[in-house]
Amino acid sequence: MDGADQLEKGNSIFLEFIVRAVSKYTAFTLCMHNKLEEYIEKHHKNHLIFDFDETIFRLVLPWERCFAFKEKELRALDNALIESYFQFKIGWSDLQNILITQYGEKAKKIILENNRRFETELLEDVEINHELLEFVQKNKDKTLFIWSSNTQDVVEKVLRDFGIQERFEKIITRTDVSMLKDHPEGFGMIADGQTPKESYVMIGDSVHDKNAAENAGIDFYQISYF
Repeated sequence: MDGADQLEKGNSIFLEFIVRAVSKYTAFTLCMHNKLEEYIEKHHKNHLIFDFDETIFRLVLPWERCFAFKEKELRALDNALIESYFQFKIGWSDLQNILITQYGEKAKKIILENNRRFETELLEDVEINHELLEFVQKNKDKTLFIWSSNTQDVVEKVLRDFGIQERFEKIITRTDVSMLKDHPEGFGMIADGQTPKESYVMIGDSVHDKNAAENAGIDFYQISYF
């Protein structure tokens, strides 16, 4: 076999690999899409609450710089707590909830400004869960909400950029709440007091989404895409 034949064979094998990979990916995403629709119909869910980051979209951010804009002020509040985060003893949401519980509005103001600048100024890219995006676009007979731990500026910009902001009746972000998930505060801003909780489902990717749904007394549907 000469060099040209070897190259042609190599290209053929590579092409076959790509075709198989794409086929598997397509099958997986269609399955995920269909399972969500089946779940909603089976359980009669018509009020759908979506997490944002890592669910419909993925914000590509340099997380090693998450305190880039207000680290000095946050360390002045509680240096030991900030160190606990960097030592992986507590998570991002838990850190913020503890700071706000202990230091109130002062901590909330610093956190909001830090997070807003981090998410808008250092955002590198936005990845898309295309199947879930399509689901949001086409299911116009359902009432949709966003309940996100990201700030209002980045959430609303991304939703506008993809033309789906108007699909959501309410958009609850980090800017609107004091307590992040696992705390159910966000659901309190979504619930209308008339719709039974059985009609709601939280659709998200993380244990925080699951715990928040449980604490709010509503069902949870797991998304595993990113």
